[in-house]
Amino acid sequence: MNRLISAACVLCAFTAMAFAEMPEINITDAKMVQMPHFRFILPNSAIELAVHQQISSTTIDLASKYDILDSYFNIGFDVRYKFAPYFAGMGLSDEISVEHDSNAYFQRLHILNPYFGYDLGKYTQVRSGILIEDTLSAPIGQNIEIDRGRVIMESVGIRYNTLNPLKPAQKGALMACRFFGSFHVLGSDYEYTKSEIDIQNSYIPLRVDYMESDFKFYFPVTTESRPVSDVYFAGGYDLLRGYNYREFFGDTLMYAKLNYHMPLIKNIKKQSIRTSFNVVTIDLTGETARIGNVADLGNISGMKSSVSFGLGCDTTIFEHVNLKFNAFSGKALEPRDPVFYFILTAYTYFSM
Repeated sequence: MNRLISAACVLCAFTAMAFAEMPEINITDAKMVQMPHFRFILPNSAIELAVHQQISSTTIDLASKYDILDSYFNIGFDVRYKFAPYFAGMGLSDEISVEHDSNAYFQRLHILNPYFGYDLGKYTQVRSGILIEDTLSAPIGQNIEIDRGRVIMESVGIRYNTLNPLKPAQKGALMACRFFGSFHVLGSDYEYTKSEIDIQNSYIPLRVDYMESDFKFYFPVTTESRPVSDVYFAGGYDLLRGYNYREFFGDTLMYAKLNYHMPLIKNIKKQSIRTSFNVVTIDLTGETARIGNVADLGNISGMKSSVSFGLGCDTTIFEHVNLKFNAFSGKALEPRDPVFYFILTAYTYFSM
């Protein structure tokens, strides 16, 4: 049981490792936990690698992502210590990307993020921190800069989470609200504030089928000056599967998704090859989003919607190696070709 709880908490951290703000990892009775994690995504040819190390009350995470199709690279490091009910940590990351608007341009971000938090209960925590980011945006092949500066941003947020990422069919919820403020008085080159709201729910309407819903609302509160790099993206395997990867961007994002999973096979074990098929599902997904400027938020004609159909498989081999396969096709609700994706996830963990 300790292994399962430890791995669930660790996997939450891996999914957000590429960002400056890291989620809290709960310390269990296990004194030591190690967990490598790997994900491969087609057609982007994206590779994600992560390693988690937990020793008593100290946790260390190292993660990296390389997306060949999107010309994107990120490496992140996070170390934190928990002295219940408080926790504190430091995150470092370096991000390089080539964005394509009317012209291709290069972006690089150096991020330092010290933070401090307090557990209000088993599932709820508050957290605050300072994000220091050096940003550079410049056209490729030209000796000019679009934007260069330093962001010094305060953040505060509250998070409630009862979801277990290792349990496919469950009842649970995640609710998070964060507020960010960058001000000249702090030494920042930019002056703006923004807020982010996330709500996720998992349901079991029938005994075998289960559903998941996701809602995001990211929006600016005030804007005097904002770095070019601070935008939200939609399109691809994460948001709006019927569109090309990161096809849309803006400073405002409103997004809703509903997943329906119909299990075909559950809990089949093959002792000869030491493999168990935990669950094989048919997955149906509907998504809609509005991304752009906050002034255009009420423009219904700018909404983008897509549906996707696919298969998912969750297996365990050699009793400790977990493999997840997802293959799906996404189709936008407008005249355009469907987009096909394949995702392989592998992870294992050790605890004592």
